[in-house]
Amino acid sequence: MATGDPVLCEKCQGVFNSQSVLKPVMGSDSQLWSCEFCNHENKVNVDDEEVPKTNEVNYLVEAAAQVQDKKMGGNQDISVVFCIDISGSMCVSQAIEGKHNIKGDRRQQMQGLMSFSDGSDQFFNAAKKNKTYVSRMQCLKAAINAQIEDMSKGANKRKVGVVTFNNEVTVIGDGTKPVQVITGDKLMDFDFLENNGKQQAASHM
Repeated sequence: MATGDPVLCEKCQGVFNSQSVLKPVMGSDSQLWSCEFCNHENKVNVDDEEVPKTNEVNYLVEAAAQVQDKKMGGNQDISVVFCIDISGSMCVSQAIEGKHNIKGDRRQQMQGLMSFSDGSDQFFNAAKKNKTYVSRMQCLKAAINAQIEDMSKGANKRKVGVVTFNNEVTVIGDGTKPVQVITGDKLMDFDFLENNGKQQAASHM
């Protein structure tokens, strides 16, 4: 996981990555990065901790609705639908430095179990200390929660809906209508999905 935005090439929008090479610029704190995709030389300012260390980095970037908001000044008429993957892969966790209390953390609910221990954290080895294991689902919930809070301040009349999917699709909508579960052959029926989507949109207007 990485905070902030990825560094992009000015010409082709390629992403600065672990294979990228920085060259110092004499008399400046900036560096030159020659894009691996188009060879365009970008003048960047990248700190050591911002240089990707692995072949894959997950960035939390602005959602399309937030970008659109900036262009339209917080338009209330935009409907936002959060499409959420709830399959087993969303339980995969990753260790991040420090102690963090992220949405979906169940430690507070498990305080009763602490009466059977000495109250200290338990680790396999010293290298595991001062780390928090965060799942993909926790990151997703935190991101959605932050976006809804932002919308409540600048566009509090906006319609928000939720759709979840794994081996089936559950249309929760805005919570004012019955939940609809789409499964089986209907998932591959484009005409049904299109018409159903139009009906759902009309019923929530």
